[in-house]
Amino acid sequence: MTEAELSAEVQCITYFNEDTNYLIARVKAQGEPGVVSIVGAMAKPAPGEVLRLTGQWVEHPRFGRQFQVQTAVSSMPATVNGIRRYLSSGQIKGVGGVLAERMVDMFGASVLDILEGDPNRLLRVEGLGKKKLSGIVASWNEHREIRELILFLQTFEISTGYAAKIFKLYGNAAIARLKANPYDLIYEIRGIGFRTADRMAIKLGLDPGSRDRVEAAVVFSLFTLSEQGHLFFPADGLFDRVCGMLDGAADPLTFESALAVLEEKKRVKTCALPEQDIPRAVYLHHLYGFEKEIAERLWGLCTHGGSTGVLDKARGLLPAIEAEAGLTLSEEQRRAVQTAIGEKVFVLTGGPGTGKTTITRMVVRALDKLGHKVKLAA
Repeated sequence: MTEAELSAEVQCITYFNEDTNYLIARVKAQGEPGVVSIVGAMAKPAPGEVLRLTGQWVEHPRFGRQFQVQTAVSSMPATVNGIRRYLSSGQIKGVGGVLAERMVDMFGASVLDILEGDPNRLLRVEGLGKKKLSGIVASWNEHREIRELILFLQTFEISTGYAAKIFKLYGNAAIARLKANPYDLIYEIRGIGFRTADRMAIKLGLDPGSRDRVEAAVVFSLFTLSEQGHLFFPADGLFDRVCGMLDGAADPLTFESALAVLEEKKRVKTCALPEQDIPRAVYLHHLYGFEKEIAERLWGLCTHGGSTGVLDKARGLLPAIEAEAGLTLSEEQRRAVQTAIGEKVFVLTGGPGTGKTTITRMVVRALDKLGHKVKLAA
């Protein structure tokens, strides 16, 4: 599809998702008859706001022709009617329909310039006192900061859908924080990964061998490995992976420093695993906690006192239970049932069709016959 540009004034917001910033709006666009629909992830504009958009025209099977937004740059409305709609929209806290009318009636198209540059002049408007004006100015400044953040994110090809979340996290310091260390986004904003933050960092001119970059690469590598089933990875192997990711920009000293800082921040955990001949394993901190808790709980079950003589009783019951179920267990299956009943912890593995469900049924039947309460979980 061919990319197109669109200049449009927002008429109304049809739908907006606060979590994803997905928007559906109706706009008046230059060169387009009537009102058209725009859709996409962007900061929520107000009616009357003017948008400079790039994207593609698409044909929705149900709703017809729509403009799919890729980038959006907002500017303040220029006409009196547009300004009136903008101020009446509720976007600026403290300004309702009546007050918006009074402000526009008194100052006309210059009211937004006055709000930006000399807001105390607005005290001449009936019903607008110092306390209320202070709240209006604060809300106006917040929206200006968000607009600047959106422009900043677009420079680095980051979806403007993240703007509200980033601003909520960092406030007016958002751009300064991102310039100082864009890798913080990986840990703070769900959906932004290493590649996105790294692209921003490189464009900002950050040192390719910086500790911040190595820290982010370590966490990203461990997360990728966890998706492949690894709870931890040997430190020397992890260093090789990080070096490969960063095209050799990581050196051993920076890597060790990054690990120390990440451990202090409780993002990773390092420990020796002598039983596996691993001098130093590196975990994501939460995965280490999961494994440790599971091990402690299993050990608690293994060492917990329990009733004796269950296995002998179960052996005597098995033939009758097999007959009742209309099946005959193999010797291996019978041994599995007996071990499961006799041990405090038992792990049963096997591929499809090897009898895991049959063995489980026999264990449950036997325990039920012995008067035990059974709880199953999946």
